Amino acid sequence: MNIKNFENINTLESTLVKKISLCVSDAIKKYGDARILLSGGSTPINLYSLLSKENVDWGKVKIGLVDERFVDQKSEYSNESHIKNNLVKNWAKTAILSSMVCCIDNESLNLEMLVTVIHALWKEQISLYLAWVMMVIQLLFFLMIKNQMS
Repeated sequence: MNIKNFENINTLESTLVKKISLCVSDAIKKYGDARILLSGGSTPINLYSLLSKENVDWGKVKIGLVDERFVDQKSEYSNESHIKNNLVKNWAKTAILSSMVCCIDNESLNLEMLVTVIHALWKEQISLYLAWVMMVIQLLFFLMIKNQMS
C-alpha cells in the first residue's frame, strides 16, 4: 500500500478534486456518462464545494448517496441536502442527484422508490471505478483525521 502524506487539508482536497475530475471525465469519454457514489456528513463538504467548480460535463454525471438519514430532504441533517448545497451548484448544477429518501411519512413508499432506483442502476453500466475512488477518499479523510488526533 502506498500512503501519501499531505501538508494540510487544502493540499489534500485540491489533489483529490483533480483526481476525481479526471476520473469523471475519463468515465464520460469511455461510457458516455459517469456515476459517483458519495457519503454525507460534514467532512467532505469543502471537497464537494471545490469539486463543483471543476469544468466537467456535469450534465452527464449521476450522483448517488451511499448513506442517508431518514429525515426530510430539507433538514440540516440530510446528507442529500449537504450534497445539493455544496456540490450541485456552480459548474455541477446540471448533475443528476438521486435521492434515498422521498417521503419520511410513508416508509413503504420510500422503500419502493429505493428498490426502483437500485434496480435501474443495476440495469445500467455502473462505473465501479468511481465508487472505488470515493471509498479511497473516505479512507484518506479518515487517516488524515486520525493522524491529527494522535
